Amino acid sequence: MSLSSLLFIFCTLITASAYGGAYNTKILVQYDQQAFPKNAKNQINITSTIQLLRDTHANSFSFLLWSTTGEEYLDFVRMLSLTSNLTIDGVQFTMWLTLIPPTEVQNNTKCSVPADSSLTSFNETSLFNMSLGYRGCQDYVGWADVIGRLGLLYPHLYAVNIDDFSSNTRTFTEKYLTSIRSKLEGRVRLIPTFYYGPLETQHYLGRLTDGVLFYFRNDREGQQQCRSTNSSLNAVAVASSNSTCNAPVACTKPCLCGTCADYSLRNLPTEVNDFATALPDGHLIFVGIYFTGYSSCPPSPSSTYNRQVLEAALALPSVHGATIYTTKQPIGLASDCEMGSKDKGCIVREVFGHWNRTDAALAVDLTCPASKPFIVSPGKQICCDQTSSLASGCLDDTHGCCLFPGAFGCPIDMPVCFCPSNKPFKYGNAKGGLYCCANNQGFPSKCVGGNECCLVPGIDPMLGCQNRSYCTETNF
Repeated sequence: MSLSSLLFIFCTLITASAYGGAYNTKILVQYDQQAFPKNAKNQINITSTIQLLRDTHANSFSFLLWSTTGEEYLDFVRMLSLTSNLTIDGVQFTMWLTLIPPTEVQNNTKCSVPADSSLTSFNETSLFNMSLGYRGCQDYVGWADVIGRLGLLYPHLYAVNIDDFSSNTRTFTEKYLTSIRSKLEGRVRLIPTFYYGPLETQHYLGRLTDGVLFYFRNDREGQQQCRSTNSSLNAVAVASSNSTCNAPVACTKPCLCGTCADYSLRNLPTEVNDFATALPDGHLIFVGIYFTGYSSCPPSPSSTYNRQVLEAALALPSVHGATIYTTKQPIGLASDCEMGSKDKGCIVREVFGHWNRTDAALAVDLTCPASKPFIVSPGKQICCDQTSSLASGCLDDTHGCCLFPGAFGCPIDMPVCFCPSNKPFKYGNAKGGLYCCANNQGFPSKCVGGNECCLVPGIDPMLGCQNRSYCTETNF
């Protein structure tokens, strides 16, 4: 199926009013504090961590527990206690906890080690079966018990993630997952890491989780698509970067390697669609994006790839948020992050900043019709049907339409975004506002029966819509 023909009939907008006010928003996650500097007491500097998150407009953070003594768990609880009332860009800050799976335990000692925190009213280590891994680190029911209790103390603890979860289904059986969920008691979401595939054959994985953190690696189309030896397939990637794509022979994931990653961009929506179809209604989809290189595949994905895949993931209505693997910090000051910067920290700042915006500005984003769901960002108001068109701005009427023709860099001759199919009759003009009606009795009689939505409220995107809702298409 070509991307241009995809109709995102599976997509529904998920309201996150508990986390971002009375409008739809995205949860923007930075992941992993392993490289952060520590103080004289060997503790994570929470103040510096929060400043980094503010600098990149990240309204959420996933704290990885991977140590030999349990000191990282103590840092995690400290960070929970210090961020209870934290907001970033007006959005309630949330925390995730990431646990190491059995396949990632190192030397039988480095894993998610528990410890007893002075900030809690319970004894953590007493809740673990110490025969399971080093100091009980592989007792995931014990961890669920601790996390459920933390969720009662700190309601902004949003989710627990188990890394490489879908590669560890021998451990996480249906019975074991049922026990884990019973200990969480619904206080904290279980959103583990998935790679493409297992939901199709092991349906209980979706039923017994609250969502997926899906790391995009182009697994559906396959890694050969990104090999430089396949010149016909790789031509787009090479042309976009003006350099040669050469993944090392030992690289098992060339679609995460340097400019080789660029070609796989167009396949993200298809893989997300497959997850959305396989998951039960109401389950959350988060997209994990490799900003840091895959283990056997230096160099890390290109800046072009990182910018465009992050923009594309957040533009998909079925995606609830995105996770940066691993945490990126901009170089220098905000002024050093010029538009189009290749610094990966700057890319996170710019793209996350686009989504952490005001109620009115965010409502404009939701105006793109479902068949052209990708809004060019930042600085333009063009709806596209292809992620590969984001860099060029969809500069033809086959793939793009304008919310505001002639404004914000949108070509004056590009078609105005069309009405959704459930309100197909268009009235008004770009100056006074464009409205879509369910019947042909529209302006000036205001679409008899109130069956109208606002496509373009006027050339100023901050204008209201005369109390009409913005047009969104969720029911093709």
